[in-house]
Amino acid sequence: MVKQSVPEEWTPAALHQWQTLVRERSGLFFDQNRISRLREGVEDRMLVCAIGERQVYWQLVQESDQEFAALLTLLTVNESYFFRGMEELRLFCDALLPSYQQKQRLNRPVSVVSAGCASGEEAYSIAILLLESHGDKYPFQVRGGDVDGRALQVARDGLYGESAFRGCDGGLRQRYFARDGSGRERIVAQLQDKVAFFPLNLMSEIYPEPLRGVDFIFYRNVSIYFDAQSKRAIFCRLLEQLAPHGCLFLSPAEIFFHNQPQIRPNDVHLDAWQGRFFFRKLARRVAPVLTWPGEERREREEGAREPIAQPATAMRARAAEVAQDLLLAGEKLSNKMDRQRQMAKVVRLALADEVEQALQHVAKRLWSDPPHPQVATLKAAVLLCDWQDRSALREAIALCRAVIKRDALCFEGLVLLAMGLHQEGGDAIERIAHLRAAVFLNPASWLPHYYLAQAYESLQELGMAAREYQVVIYRLTQAGGIHGHGLPLLPLPFAEQALIQYCQNRLQQMNPA
Repeated sequence: MVKQSVPEEWTPAALHQWQTLVRERSGLFFDQNRISRLREGVEDRMLVCAIGERQVYWQLVQESDQEFAALLTLLTVNESYFFRGMEELRLFCDALLPSYQQKQRLNRPVSVVSAGCASGEEAYSIAILLLESHGDKYPFQVRGGDVDGRALQVARDGLYGESAFRGCDGGLRQRYFARDGSGRERIVAQLQDKVAFFPLNLMSEIYPEPLRGVDFIFYRNVSIYFDAQSKRAIFCRLLEQLAPHGCLFLSPAEIFFHNQPQIRPNDVHLDAWQGRFFFRKLARRVAPVLTWPGEERREREEGAREPIAQPATAMRARAAEVAQDLLLAGEKLSNKMDRQRQMAKVVRLALADEVEQALQHVAKRLWSDPPHPQVATLKAAVLLCDWQDRSALREAIALCRAVIKRDALCFEGLVLLAMGLHQEGGDAIERIAHLRAAVFLNPASWLPHYYLAQAYESLQELGMAAREYQVVIYRLTQAGGIHGHGLPLLPLPFAEQALIQYCQNRLQQMNPA
């Protein structure tokens, strides 16, 4: 049947009306990039319902929860297939789960939830990888939740067409799926027994029982449907459901928005493993009750109404504390300014090839135990200036590893460690992991891309290397120039034109035609 065109035109006011309706009832937000999907969804449902006037369909959606659910299903159809985003799945299965089980010593199955699971491919993928990697070593429960009842029924049936298997290994497909008479393939009973599904409206103020106290939550490629306010609310509610030390996984594209200080709660830490990021909930600590000197925290007798006057001595003591705090703050600011002045001098010495004098200045004027992270990375950068000294190179690498151990998201430490490993001829895979993390932390910097190109080239991944060289050339010529490396307080003796020429030469050698 050929689709009929709807005679009514979509005015901006009409689009806004439907945007508001869907947003208020489901939290889904259709911006200008996705507004056509909303318009087409409404028109498709009007045809199915044999309704010619949009206002009549509007009234139906207002009165019928069933019809609104059908419209919502159409609007949230998303690309889904087995083993999508394999890096996060491997991170969870190979690294985080074993260490989590070892630390927590659970006497119950590990609980995993796929939030916004659609038709269940992600939930089943998690269960398959757990069985393949660990067998029965770690008992587990995987649950998938979604607002779309029809998608949940597909997940429970476990019956999938060919498009769902584009990322599925042939051996896994043979072990965990069986051909159905309809030409599709069904999840084997062994796997279906380990995965359950439940209704989940992420916009609800209270989440259902399967989410409470869960160990791991996958919430990937779902937040794109929500506006900023809804994203924040859902993110915080999901984090509240996690058990202490539990983890929340988002897609790489969603991490940056949710890691903003005004969004991420204080008891949640952004962690990293081989260039992949995830959120970990810390164990809550009971904060001590703070009281001012002389203050009565509670009335001495129940029913007392008169406030207790604070003695003058207590007021003076509090004033002295405030003065001391201000003095310490001033000292910290002064120390920071002095540290930056001394670091600038070290950079000047290193750029003048006075490496020994630069290291001596670090030792005399800047070093402490433990060292300030900026000082540690500065010393590492100075040590890397001496290309011939292998002991200096090893010390620089050790310094960077120590910095990253304290702060896994230290951009300077990640880049300098990769630079040191490059000079040492170290593992290209490790270099790539550190550099990918650095790119995430500072997308505008050209420096990680330069060393990524070198690492990919050493692995004969010439397509990836060429892409990184092109990024470097673009950043140097059109987006910030040589000073856009992201390490302003470190000695980096790069010449812009020479660097551009080098990248162009490498591209030409990889693609001589």
